[in-house]
Amino acid sequence: MEKGELFNEAMMAESPLPGRHEFFQQYRVCLELSDSWSRNRELFTHVHFLAHCALSALFVPWALGSPDPIGLVAATLALVAGASVWNVTLTQLQTLSRAKFKVIELMEDRLACRPLVKGEWSLMEKDGYVPLSRLQRLLPWIFSCLYAALLVRALVLPLL
Repeated sequence: MEKGELFNEAMMAESPLPGRHEFFQQYRVCLELSDSWSRNRELFTHVHFLAHCALSALFVPWALGSPDPIGLVAATLALVAGASVWNVTLTQLQTLSRAKFKVIELMEDRLACRPLVKGEWSLMEKDGYVPLSRLQRLLPWIFSCLYAALLVRALVLPLL
């Protein structure tokens, strides 16, 4: 996205004071929307994490005691599919967040200071901050591996 696509240059050039008020209002709205999306993504992750923990608590004893290999494979595929949907949705939400923060970054180019891009984010990167989104993206894979390992153990254990 280019700056010219985002800003109404004519309005900003006309009169700096009236245009600045609208700009700050739009900037504030962008920050609030971005924060709201981040909270929603966090809630989404918590819900899926708790659901997969509950499903794992039910699946593990059943898988280890199940005499039905077809049912076991079907259940495992369903659980892995659920984790895959979780992963794809997280990817989409992360892409949306990146776009929102890119707009904020472009808006901050017009401010006297850049509190997020050059402030918070650069300080966090210097301190070795690991984005929560990286950890969030690992969770579906961890559950998928757990389900696959249980499937292999449940199918191979009776053969030994």
